[in-house]
Amino acid sequence: MGAKANQLTKSVRTLFTAHGFVVWRNQSGAAKRGDYFIRLGETGLPDLMMTRTGLGLICCEIKASHGEQLSPGQLDFKQRLEAAGARYYIIRATDDAWTALQELEWNAGTKP
Repeated sequence: MGAKANQLTKSVRTLFTAHGFVVWRNQSGAAKRGDYFIRLGETGLPDLMMTRTGLGLICCEIKASHGEQLSPGQLDFKQRLEAAGARYYIIRATDDAWTALQELEWNAGTKP
């Protein structure tokens, strides 16, 4: 994840935390240990997951580049999460995060 994506991730996390969400960052990738790699996290896991009373599971994939698409693993995980009832947002800018927050607040009957 590049510097721009890291900053966007921090901004999204701060925004949702300030509005009462419990937010956690999912680390994924791999680390080399000797002659082999250790997998960190499940392939396709979204960057941020969160919840708040009455809203269930909310997932955010951070894509700092507007042309960047979900990988096949991310798309598969997104579809499985949505089939299980989770809300899934692709966040490319802080405006996307505000839009997601407003939608969630509207569904919860509160204002952002």
